[in-house]
Amino acid sequence: MAMVGYDRKQVLEISGEPFFFNGIQIRIDKIKDIYKYTDDEIKHLFQVAKQDGFTVVNAQIRWMDVQPDQSYMATETTYIADGNYRFKYEKQI
Repeated sequence: MAMVGYDRKQVLEISGEPFFFNGIQIRIDKIKDIYKYTDDEIKHLFQVAKQDGFTVVNAQIRWMDVQPDQSYMATETTYIADGNYRFKYEKQI
């Protein structure tokens, strides 16, 4: 579909054509942790999104998926409170 009259400086193009963002978010963390979907079931969700006409899917990458031998609980994190940077570490056994 050729577009006439768009500003090439402000539009993302793919193969010389304007790319229109039509996206959704798939919460992989909830789907895996709460609903217990398998990797194949999650892949199917991406296919369904494509079939429904979405051009972009926003999905989180969890650290445990990148480096499975390390995981951190929310209490083992850094945070900012009252404008001060703090590190909180509580080893959970």
